[in-house]
Amino acid sequence: MKFQTPDLPKEAALAAQADGALERLREYPDAAAYAADPLLRHACYCSDFISAAIAADPGLPARLLRDDALSAPFEAGRLCLPEAAEFPAEPEFMHALRLLRRDEMIRIALRDLAGFAGLEETLGALSALADFCLRAASDYSRRLLVERHGEPLTEDDSPLALCVLALGKLGGGELNFSSDIDVVFAFAEHGRTRGNPGQHVIEAEEFFTRQARLVVKYLHEITADGFVFRVDTRLRPFGDSGALVVSFDFMETYYQNQGRDWERYALIKARPVCGIESQSQRLMQLLQPFVYRRYLDYGAFEALREMKA
Repeated sequence: MKFQTPDLPKEAALAAQADGALERLREYPDAAAYAADPLLRHACYCSDFISAAIAADPGLPARLLRDDALSAPFEAGRLCLPEAAEFPAEPEFMHALRLLRRDEMIRIALRDLAGFAGLEETLGALSALADFCLRAASDYSRRLLVERHGEPLTEDDSPLALCVLALGKLGGGELNFSSDIDVVFAFAEHGRTRGNPGQHVIEAEEFFTRQARLVVKYLHEITADGFVFRVDTRLRPFGDSGALVVSFDFMETYYQNQGRDWERYALIKARPVCGIESQSQRLMQLLQPFVYRRYLDYGAFEALREMKA
């Protein structure tokens, strides 16, 4: 397939950055051959993100373009972070997660620009990548807190886990390259942590609040490697003024008594990404009467018209 470098009125800055990135490849024997690759040139002239990444890591093209690496559709099952002999420190985990996100974003973009992937595959791949990163951040933060406080359990010693609901574009599996991710954090019921002697026991609600803050930090915080995804938590009950993490019972009461029309429509796309499956499904069942009302009246139709207007 032939690619023509776009003549964008944007300016010479993007073209200069692309030329600089491609020229840098010529300085490395293992990467020099890719400086003239038509797809890579096309991608660099279309995306300052791609050209900046290649300038910072000239080994990228060889990893992404070698041996028809772009021919296979995206598969979330192959995603994995580098294995560490021990539990990695926070900076190491955040570094690895950002590099994985960068490489996979570029691979998805190259398949899109080459015409190998249609719109549905591209949006689905970006959404699956975000799902993986959310789970990775949730798993790591939980393990970190369990080492300090023990496992969160109910009063009858049943396991508890942070439930992360994806809303918006991520909830619908239609994330694009510049989207943030809308999430709501919840937990099934109250309890406490149980651990070994010396661990600081805390309430389950505090455990999950700390975990949710860490998840946001691991994805949203800008480091030398950039960020993973911007995280928006403002769709939770009471928005910014509400608790970051709430119980299932609280959510059910809030939406039934105070839920607004826009919240009903936002929850139509909600789906659980992290958590214990049985607990996540229970939450979806609790929300269903609010999202899908048993009866519709003229007031509901009028509210929908006003919101769209």
